[in-house]
Amino acid sequence: MSIRIRKVDEEIFYERGNWSTAGLKGIAIPTYPIAIDFSGNQIFLKPGNARSPDHHFTFHTVAHRCPPEVSLHDQHNVICEFANAVSWIKELPIEVVDFTGSDLPTSVGSIFETTLGFNDDFFIEYLPEPTERSVKLALAIYREGQLLNIPAYQCLSYFRILNLAYGRGGKLKQWIRDHYEMVRDYWPHRLHDWMPLNSQTPKQSIENYFISSNRCAVAHASDNEPTIDPNDLNDLQRMRHDLPFVKAMAAYTIEHTFLVPSAQTIFRRRRSP
Repeated sequence: MSIRIRKVDEEIFYERGNWSTAGLKGIAIPTYPIAIDFSGNQIFLKPGNARSPDHHFTFHTVAHRCPPEVSLHDQHNVICEFANAVSWIKELPIEVVDFTGSDLPTSVGSIFETTLGFNDDFFIEYLPEPTERSVKLALAIYREGQLLNIPAYQCLSYFRILNLAYGRGGKLKQWIRDHYEMVRDYWPHRLHDWMPLNSQTPKQSIENYFISSNRCAVAHASDNEPTIDPNDLNDLQRMRHDLPFVKAMAAYTIEHTFLVPSAQTIFRRRRSP
């Protein structure tokens, strides 16, 4: 399960082949190119250029070279699944920008970006490599949720993971009711004093609070049912308040239902006697 990361010569990016490349946002990488083994593939990361009088801005590059028969669609999946895995382990909103395929890897620029993050102590102890479609989808949705910047839609995105695991009816409500305290204990430093705020429908059970006043109130609009109003300060505050718990439910589900260990779990396993 140990991840092999090694420095590579930049000449690798001048070797022709069936390359797929994209920009990578949201993560600090070394100031030199590296290769990472992932799901039987070599993933290359090449540092970008911060804007300066001598350089146009380019994102960090993620690249993958594969056999000629591999389709562009499958190449895109490899890069996105790598981003999903890193996003899960490092809890980072990692974005794949301007994916393309060519015979040489290309860097992606932007006239709007100005800064990059670098970290020569870059380290990954473990990356999940699931094979089941549902698990891959859960990790993809989790990365999507981390990328969104509106709490209501982040909550809705994380609820998609719960729907993927438990459906949308009584089974999901039962799961929330049975696992409420377990989820609180899963992220105790974030959720030790979390309590539901007043909603549009008072005196609800905890499962109805999340289903009716959070998920459905974001996903649907009605004059007769709870609906999140983007202009209502109380609604906005409640979404920000609910977000850590909804995200924790999604993370708990990924780890305990889809069986993808978190970085904290791997850390504890490797350091336990």
